[in-house]
Amino acid sequence: MKKKEKTFTFTKSVRVWLAVISVVNVGDSFQFFVNYSLLSTQIYTLSPQYANPAFGRIYGILIFILAVLRLSCAIDIHNRSNYNLTLVSFMLVFGNTLLELFIYRTVQVNFSILLNLFLSSVSIILMVLGYSFVREDPSIDLEADKFERRKKS
Repeated sequence: MKKKEKTFTFTKSVRVWLAVISVVNVGDSFQFFVNYSLLSTQIYTLSPQYANPAFGRIYGILIFILAVLRLSCAIDIHNRSNYNLTLVSFMLVFGNTLLELFIYRTVQVNFSILLNLFLSSVSIILMVLGYSFVREDPSIDLEADKFERRKKS
């Protein structure tokens, strides 16, 4: 497999991953708008008093903003600023989850917390590895594709 094919395959995989995570985030966002008590039953199980309607809406908006950011990165993965912001967003979510778990002790280990840590860590790994595959200027690849197509015909 050529390097260019590996680049395209890996970049496409990261884009699909980010799009899937974004869709999941949109679903989570709407869930927190509709039923804020999910915060106390799934996330803040050790401090359910923090879950109130206002916090549910704020948390829902935060998750929705993250979904928009991640979807925009999936659409335009070659935008370095957007790529960096998306990577930082995963790092912040991962760090915040660890802080809530070990320092603030407002959450306990459950499926939701483990899933959050797993998805964040996989996303961080993929995006860090993606730095070597994602180019600043994708037109270089497009020009190379055109040249190779002309060469073959």
